[in-house]
Amino acid sequence: MNIMNSTLTSIARLPFLRKSGQRLAIFLSLMLVAGSLSGCKTQAQTAINDCRPSSVCSPFGHMVEKNGRIGLYTNNGKEILPCKFKKIQSYMGQLLVEKDECLGLYTTSGKEILPCEFDNIDFYMGNFRVCKKGLLGIYTTAGEEILPCEFDNIDFYMGNYLLRKGQRIGLYTTAGQVILPCEYNAIDFYMGNFRVRKKEYHGLYTSTGKEIFPCEYNTIDFYMGNFLVRKDECFGLYTTKGEAILPCKYGKIEYYIGNFLVRKGECFGLYTTKGEAILPCKYDKIDYYMGNYKLWQGKHVGLYTTTGKAILPCEYDKIDYYMGNYKLWQGKHVGICTTTGKAILPCEYDKIDYRMGNYLVRKNQKQGLYRSDGKEILPCKYQKIDMKSGMWTGSM
Repeated sequence: MNIMNSTLTSIARLPFLRKSGQRLAIFLSLMLVAGSLSGCKTQAQTAINDCRPSSVCSPFGHMVEKNGRIGLYTNNGKEILPCKFKKIQSYMGQLLVEKDECLGLYTTSGKEILPCEFDNIDFYMGNFRVCKKGLLGIYTTAGEEILPCEFDNIDFYMGNYLLRKGQRIGLYTTAGQVILPCEYNAIDFYMGNFRVRKKEYHGLYTSTGKEIFPCEYNTIDFYMGNFLVRKDECFGLYTTKGEAILPCKYGKIEYYIGNFLVRKGECFGLYTTKGEAILPCKYDKIDYYMGNYKLWQGKHVGLYTTTGKAILPCEYDKIDYYMGNYKLWQGKHVGICTTTGKAILPCEYDKIDYRMGNYLVRKNQKQGLYRSDGKEILPCKYQKIDMKSGMWTGSM
C-alpha cells in the first residue's frame, strides 16, 4: 500500500502533467487498480465470504457454511438456498436438503418441491415416495400430492399402487384415484381382473374397480372360459362379466362332453354352456353312451339324445347296444329297438340272439326267428331252429 501511495505522489509531480484535469483522470484510474490489488471486495464476493469459514464448489454453485448451517449460492453470489440447512446434496437432478432431522427437496434454482418435513424421500416409479412419522405418501416430481402420508406400505403392482394401511390393503391408480379401497386382506391379479379377499370371503373386480362378484364367495376360479364360484357348500357358474349361467345352488358342476353336468342333493342334471336345461336335476346317474345319454332313476334306466329328447324312457332294467340296435331288459324279459327308440321286438322274450342277420328268440322254452326289422320268419313255437341247406327249419 505504501508503494502505491509513493507511486501516486510521484505521478502527481510529473512536470508534463501540469493541468489538474489530466492529473485527476490518471489518479482515479490508478485508484481502481490499487483497490483490486489491495483486496477490495465485490458484492458477490462479500455474500460468499460472509458465510465462511468454509466454501465448497458444487455443480450448482458454491456451497457455503455460516454458524454451522449450509446454504447454496451461484458463482456470482446470488442466493439459491439460504444458510439454514444441515446438509445439501444433489438427488435426481434436484437438491435434497436436511433441516432439523427432516428432509425436503428443492429445484436447482431454489424453488421448493417438497418442504422439509419428511423422514425419507426416494424416487419411485417416476414420482417421489416420502415417509413422514412412519407413514408413506406419493408426490409428483413437481411436488403435487398423489397419495397423502397415511399408508404403512406402498408398492407398485400391475401398473398401479398397492397400498397397506394397518392390516388392510387397497389399490390406487398412479394418479391417486381409488380402484379398490383399503379394506381387503389380499388382492391378486387374476385372469385380467383383481381377485380380492376380505376375511375368508373372495370377490372379483375389473381392473378399473367395477364389481363383478361381491366379497361373499369361499372360492372363485376360472373354469372353461367362465368363473366357477363356491359359496359354503354350493357351486355356481358365471360369465366373466358376472352374469349367471348356473346359479350358486349346486353341489357339483363339471364340464362333461360339451355341456355341464350338475348335482343338486343326490340328483344329477345336464345343462348347456349357456345354462339351458337339457336334463333336469332328477336323475341318480348320467353317462354318455354311444352318442347319447344313459340315465338312471332308481333301478331303471333310459336313453336320451344330447339335446334331452327321450329315446327310451327310464323304465328298463338294462339297455345295451347290440348289433346296430339296442337290446332292452324289463324284469326277466328282453326286447330289441332301433337307435331312435322304435320297437323291433317287444320286451317279452326270455332270450334273443343274433343269427346270420336275423334274431333267434326264445319264449317259454320255444324258439322263433325274426328278421332284423322285426318281421316274422318262423313263429315262436319250435323246440329248435337250425339252418339246413341254406334254409331255416324248425323242429317241433
